[in-house]
Amino acid sequence: MILEFSVKNFRSIREQVKVSLSASDESGHTSNLVDLPDDLGSVLKTAIIYGANASGKSNVLKAMAFVYELITRSHLIQSGDKIEVTPFRLDGKSEQEPSEFEVYFLVNSTEHCYGLSVTQERVLEEYLYAYPSGQETMIFERKDSNTYTFGEDVEKQKTIAEMTLDNKLYLSNATQFNYKPIKDVHDYFKNKVVIATDIEAMKWDTYTKTKLHEDTAAIDLARELLRNADTGIDDISITRRAKRVLVSGDDGKAPYFRTVNRPEVNSYHKYLDDQGVEQRVQFSLTDESKGTQRMFELLGPLIDALREGKVLVIDELESSLHPLLTEQLIQLFHNPEINTLGAQLVFTTHNTNLLNELLFRRDQVWFTEKDSKTGATSLYSLVDFKPRNNEDIEKGYLIGRYGAIPFFKGGSLL
Repeated sequence: MILEFSVKNFRSIREQVKVSLSASDESGHTSNLVDLPDDLGSVLKTAIIYGANASGKSNVLKAMAFVYELITRSHLIQSGDKIEVTPFRLDGKSEQEPSEFEVYFLVNSTEHCYGLSVTQERVLEEYLYAYPSGQETMIFERKDSNTYTFGEDVEKQKTIAEMTLDNKLYLSNATQFNYKPIKDVHDYFKNKVVIATDIEAMKWDTYTKTKLHEDTAAIDLARELLRNADTGIDDISITRRAKRVLVSGDDGKAPYFRTVNRPEVNSYHKYLDDQGVEQRVQFSLTDESKGTQRMFELLGPLIDALREGKVLVIDELESSLHPLLTEQLIQLFHNPEINTLGAQLVFTTHNTNLLNELLFRRDQVWFTEKDSKTGATSLYSLVDFKPRNNEDIEKGYLIGRYGAIPFFKGGSLL
């Protein structure tokens, strides 16, 4: 589980911002929490981020995605390759400074902290600490790209460090050498964190089809969710069908056709024939509404997260979905009978219907706002405003009580 994430000097974020999933001391909604062992407190199952368009809320999630991508793909970086990081570009000083990231998380019930500072040319700083029984244990520290300090297995880690390029993460490189204390952390990000900041571009429909085709229990849950969502779908089936696809040629070769087996989805709806007998008619998924297709795209990562205890990060969860359906998807994570392994959902939204204390605790609600003078994003919690019990949070947000809403110069777009 992720406990806290912070980022500085990345895209629209200039000063450090921090989103915490550690529960505050407020009471209520215990089903929204996971109690940790050894008096480590409780962790929130979900966190929701609001903000006006271009306020930077998506950039908070993109910062998470950047860390995830760098950790899982850094071993592929070659000497001289650029690190694909974008610092804050609206002042000359920040553009020349490194971007900084830090995440607190649990691996094998032990709290860890991993941080890094990078430019497009190199990794300047990197560190990993573990906190068994609450006591800080350094696994490694890296400064000035090539100056390392190790807390254990010094000779082995020193050998790995000597083979780590300036533009490559030591965390990823040590994993390639199967150094277990670091490999466990790397594998946590690789296997337990799912980033969906751009559903369309990341082709989650293929992910979903593949996941459901291989997992009978998963497709049974998908059927139940689609039926309960009043989509009109009574059943679904997933088959693999051979298709010829055009593939770009490598090394100057001409494009060519290749046969691939791709999963395809069929949906089934009930109807009464002219004799009044109940029948079923088959549709392709492409015949379904955009909202139904969007929901299907989400089913793979949602079910995967819930059944495997993963962290799912989604930008604009509600896109093409009815507000009540969006609420039902969130409730899957809050339901202790469904979410038995501590899966977490972090997402951005414009859906103000979700802003009610029947669904969320105050420490689960976050806002982003962009400074009109500097263009920099700030991130803050609803807890900071200390709203009264039973206060209409949605109304307060829409009238600007918590900021993070669009401001139209002159009072109107017309």
